[in-house]
Amino acid sequence: MSLPVILTDRAIQDLDECVRYLSENWSNQVKVDFLIKLENKFEQVSEMPYSNPVFELHPPLRRALVNRQIAFFYLIEENQIRVARIRSTRQNPDAFDLDFPTP
Repeated sequence: MSLPVILTDRAIQDLDECVRYLSENWSNQVKVDFLIKLENKFEQVSEMPYSNPVFELHPPLRRALVNRQIAFFYLIEENQIRVARIRSTRQNPDAFDLDFPTP
């Protein structure tokens, strides 16, 4: 059974920032490729939510790599997957600002 993947407001802002950066600095094809990889990863997490490791700095969040530069962090809930952040892998993970409390 697959679970719907829901993005928090902060994750939507993060995604907008990623797309804006790619639009300004890379080709349209790079942006399209990134969005396809992100969608594929969302589908994988929807089907197999436990396939990615727990993020040790913020359990029970899990970390899913989209590519070498971008990861997203999500929480498995009873009937959905909630994406907290979409961030560069080079950003400081200690500076996380989450939209929801983790248990």
